[in-house]
Amino acid sequence: MYTVLGGQYLVSQKGELGNSKIEVYGPKLDLLFTYNPPNGTVTYIDEAAWIINNGDILIRMNLPKTGNRLIALNPKGKTLWGRNIAGNASVQSLGQNYVVYENGEMSLYGSKGLILKKAIELSDPMQVVLKTSDNKILVYSEDWKTILSPTTLEPLYQIPYDEQLLKYYYVGEGYLYAVSDAYQLFQYRLEQK
Repeated sequence: MYTVLGGQYLVSQKGELGNSKIEVYGPKLDLLFTYNPPNGTVTYIDEAAWIINNGDILIRMNLPKTGNRLIALNPKGKTLWGRNIAGNASVQSLGQNYVVYENGEMSLYGSKGLILKKAIELSDPMQVVLKTSDNKILVYSEDWKTILSPTTLEPLYQIPYDEQLLKYYYVGEGYLYAVSDAYQLFQYRLEQK
């Protein structure tokens, strides 16, 4: 299992699940470092790894004694810090920063720790937090997709979630494309909330 992160390859599951190692390769496929999580740790590198702080690597792991945890590694493989998170938490990198949504709150973190915490109710059972093409935050609720500011966590735009007549695609900088069943393409400029 592998993923490409900002020009670095992370290869995982070298060995049995719960006893794997993570190898990080550079852009020329040269091995930069190998990280050996504690025995019994489970991670799925293709779903749970991000680049933050211009090159640090953030990995979500489930450790046997502490549970779900975020681990930050520098480009040489040194562990910078670890942070416990809820098992149902959603994590997303925003470039320099990252967000964690858990227990009805979204927390924005930077390299020095917590920047902002805000209560946000996501009615979607999966509670997924996604990054848009313009580095904003996309979350789902029952009737809307909401684009949040990556610095204030305030809503910027709302997009209808009902896609029976049109499929909606947020393409960044406040623009929305809609495609009809007849394959007609429409472009809209969203008004900021």
